[in-house]
Amino acid sequence: MSRATLLSGANHTHLQKAHQYLIDIGIHDEEIIAVWCISPENIRATSLAPFAPALAMPCFWPQLCCLSPCIIAGYSATKEVCDGTIYVLGRKNLYRIVDAKVGGGSSPCPCFGFTTGRDSAMQELSGIQGIVAVNSCGEGCCVQLRISHVSIGVPFGSPLANSGATKHQALNTHFVMLVEEPEKAARVIREAKEQFNQPTEAVVAVPVNAMVMERPSSAGVQNIGNDEDDHVKKIRNLKTLLDEELITVEEYEKKKAEILERI
Repeated sequence: MSRATLLSGANHTHLQKAHQYLIDIGIHDEEIIAVWCISPENIRATSLAPFAPALAMPCFWPQLCCLSPCIIAGYSATKEVCDGTIYVLGRKNLYRIVDAKVGGGSSPCPCFGFTTGRDSAMQELSGIQGIVAVNSCGEGCCVQLRISHVSIGVPFGSPLANSGATKHQALNTHFVMLVEEPEKAARVIREAKEQFNQPTEAVVAVPVNAMVMERPSSAGVQNIGNDEDDHVKKIRNLKTLLDEELITVEEYEKKKAEILERI
């Protein structure tokens, strides 16, 4: 098993789960660099964040009482998914692995009567950009809901994309990792991306004997040059004889052809 760094509360059980996941999807040449899980603090803040503003305003309490089964089910679903989520950084790809069971027949709300089972997504490191560490706190009554995470830019359509959609842009453009010490996590991911992007130089070993055999000798090159000079001089001499009408055109062409055949 590789010497992966376990961060944000991750342990060897999470590392074993990551290795098993890679085996299950048929990836055998990936080296795991780091594994993260979602800390209890991040799970609590993420699960409560959608409902905290309404809970803090007494005017909404009657409506919340009517919606309490859905609120409880939503809180439980988010908590279970976060509990079953790990993030894995490899030499080539960044992965999100989810193994969580939510809802089912005992769910208090029909909106959450499902089972998530296992889910996963991955993105090649060459496609990620804009790695930003964030320590965000709520405002007003939600100030204690601190969510620490790393925001990573991913291509359109990336299976990792889970944030960044706007009114004018329907597709998510970022991947949010809920991790403790986001600055350290961002640094580890940047280093892995830089190492992945470094070009590998192929070194071809050529035997010394082959290099010597393929290199023509300087003497041979000199002899070839001397032969060419002699042929040129002979053709020039023939042309002089032709100009002085000492030989005929037919004789000139015949001798010239013989000389050119020797080159």
